[in-house]
Amino acid sequence: MVYLVGLLGKWSMLDVFVCALLIVLTQSKSYISASPRSGLFVFTAAIALSMVVSILVERLVKRPQPA
Repeated sequence: MVYLVGLLGKWSMLDVFVCALLIVLTQSKSYISASPRSGLFVFTAAIALSMVVSILVERLVKRPQPA
């Protein structure tokens, strides 16, 4: 289960990339507008923290247990 969470955590930044791509693509259209707001930055921070936590959990699982 830890391996699966680590694998999915690497793909979670794809959401942030899609949001940024949509903002860039809509800047050239006059009838559509989008701008980054605080929610995008909070979402990015949450994804980054999720990745850090999954890395730490993987390290804890792989660490040898004391006898």
